[in-house]
Order: sequence, then C-alpha cells, then structure tokens
Amino acid sequence: MASASNGATSPVPQKKRRLSPTQDTPVLSPTLIHAASQVAAGFPATQAAIATGTLPSKEQIKVASMAKVKELPPIVHLSKTDTAPQLKIENYLTVKGGMRGYRTSRATHGVNSGDYYYECWIMPGPTADEIKDILPSNARLAPKLKEQLQNGKNPGAHSRIGWSMRLGDLQAPVGYDKWSYGYRDISGSRVHKSRREDGWGGEPYKPGDVVGFAIASELHKIYFFRNGVAMGQFIISRGKREGGAAFDDIAEGVYYPAISVFLGGGVRANFGPHFVYNPRKLPHGLKVKPVSELCERPKPVAEIADRMKDLPKKTDETFVKSLEEALKAEAEVRIESYEQHYRQHVEDVKREREARNLSTGDLM
Repeated sequence: MASASNGATSPVPQKKRRLSPTQDTPVLSPTLIHAASQVAAGFPATQAAIATGTLPSKEQIKVASMAKVKELPPIVHLSKTDTAPQLKIENYLTVKGGMRGYRTSRATHGVNSGDYYYECWIMPGPTADEIKDILPSNARLAPKLKEQLQNGKNPGAHSRIGWSMRLGDLQAPVGYDKWSYGYRDISGSRVHKSRREDGWGGEPYKPGDVVGFAIASELHKIYFFRNGVAMGQFIISRGKREGGAAFDDIAEGVYYPAISVFLGGGVRANFGPHFVYNPRKLPHGLKVKPVSELCERPKPVAEIADRMKDLPKKTDETFVKSLEEALKAEAEVRIESYEQHYRQHVEDVKREREARNLSTGDLM
C-alpha cells in the first residue's frame, strides 16, 4: 500500500503472535473472555488481563494488582483525574495549593441516593515567606495581597468545601456555578451560583476546626457542620427538630465531595467510617451514612470459589484453576490495601480526637 503523503511503501503489518493454549498464558475465546470478565468483576487487574485475550500467571497478576491499588486504592479518596492540575494531593486524602486562585478537587465516589456525610480537617496555611518562595517572581498579584507579602504579613489561606456534580468547574471554588454548593471559611457563608449569603446561620471556620457536610438526596437538602454541630436555622415543632438546611432545593444529580483551596490552603478529607466529630443535632429522622460506604469493600477470598460456577460448564479445568488463583492473588492484595488504609484511618482519627480531649473508646 502506498503512503498518501510521500509515495513510500508502508511496511506490511505483522500479525500479533498469540500464545497457544498449551503455554502458561492461555488464549481465550471471545465467549470465554466475556464470561471470565463477568466473573472477575471487582478485580481490575485480572479483568484488564482477560481483556487482552490471555491470563497471566499468579505472580504477574499480583504485581499488576499492587500497581492498581497504588494508583486507585479500594477506598473513597480524592481523585487525581478529577482535580485541578494546580493542586497537589497527598496520601489520597489531603489537598493543597491554589496559589494563584481557587482550584477544586473532587472525590472518587458520588451520591445519587440516600443520606451521606463526610468531614474535613482544616490545616494551617503557609507563612508569608513560604508564599513568596512558592510564587514565581513575575506573579501578578492583587495590590492588597502584594502589599501584605511585602510587609511580611500572612494574608491567610482559604477554602470552600461542599458538594459538586462532575460538571462543576475545577478552575473555580465550590459554589461558583449551578453545579455545586459550598461552605466558605470567611463568615461561614453558603455559596451557590457565585451568590454568597452570610446570614443563613453558618459560622466561620479556621485551621484546627473540623467541618462536616451532609447530603439528603431524596429531600434535596444539604447541611453543613462545624465541629460536629449542625448549623443553620432550626425550629422545634411538637418535640421534633426541623430545618437547618444550608440548601433545601438542590437539583437532582450525582454529588461528589468537593474541596477548593486558595493561597496554599490545605484540607484533609475524612470520608469515614469513623469521624472526629460524629454529626450531632440533625433534623428529626435524618440518619446519615459515611461516604466511605459508597466504595464497596474488597471481595473476600472465600467468595472466589463460588464465582467459578458462573463460567461455561465446558471451560477447561486448567483455565478455571488459573483464573481462581489470579482472583485470589488480587483479592489478597486489595484486602491488604484496604486494611492498611483502615488502620491508618483509625490512627489518624484517634490522634485528632485526643488532641481535642474527645473519647476514643469506639476506636479500640
């Protein structure tokens, strides 16, 4: 075949060599690929291997699984692919940055039904000297900010946190557009469509505070908390606590935890299952679940043998055994990753509670 660009003859494409069924890596038929992929649901490394038409060894699957959980751990965390590139994510849960303006990071899992809650730990921002070191020398700054830095005054980092759909702008703060709803550190304002309201009953927050965020999907409501206590205007009617919503008519959709930071702000997300402050003074009848429950726990090894029954009856026994070993290898890696993150989670929550003289009895 001649090339349209220069008339040179293109090399004849070589067919990819496929391993024979008698080798260590068996070739799979399209029917078996589909069936095996269904059996491997929830095991991304094994599914990826099956999609190529072959099944690597147990050792290869283990190595691939370790790479997968490092890239995408089996927990709810801040998404690298759904975060403004100017921000930095540390240890999957902490976001920092926004030196040149508000930027946003969203979580990996969203809410489209049910009532869920997460909290954030507000971290100290950089000093004036640290800000000057980070910013490029030719950075264009607002006159007031420039004067503060020149005089060695810390202008203070800021954050806005809340809930956002995927369409929310990552190059702007939560609450900037119609796709997100935010809680602002200054004045405790609620923000939506860039409209700020200070007098709704919110309180300002600062480094050291723990702020919380609940969403009640069926009620179309969002609630904000500071140090575990729900904010807003409540009334007691016939002995029932009602009201308190920061927003009470949110549009239908899938909402993700979202964090915006500015001028080096730092926020640590805690999606549960344990919290520094369990949400208190909720409206009557509202029971929230931790956002961590949106991510299904890794499949236990004991379930894998039952999965093999879903393969076609005439599937080669050698392949069945290889697939079972691959799934068990990946399950072990994913379970260990989950348990490691959970142990760290408990330690972190315990440390934060002890710093506030709060009980840690439920963490033992």
